[in-house]
Amino acid sequence: MERMDLLELDEDFKRKRFQSFVIIAGYLFLGGCEYAVIFPTAWDYLQTLGVTEEYWLGFTVSGYSFSAAIAGTPLWSWNGSGFRHAGGNLQNDGD
Repeated sequence: MERMDLLELDEDFKRKRFQSFVIIAGYLFLGGCEYAVIFPTAWDYLQTLGVTEEYWLGFTVSGYSFSAAIAGTPLWSWNGSGFRHAGGNLQNDGD
């Protein structure tokens, strides 16, 4: 390979790595915002129902997390069933 091709591959790798970090950070941020919205609104809703014990908020939040885990399991397996990859072959055999 020529030196210019190696430089282009290095720049492409750095750009894709940065984009991956941005996507992961955005995903984690949105997941955290989910709880920032649920905690205060759930407590206000429980108080309108007449709940005064704080452990009901714990039941509510743990029920939300548990239901997300249960619902996510079939979706994870369904999402991964159609994806096939080359098995990690990173060699460029084109040139």
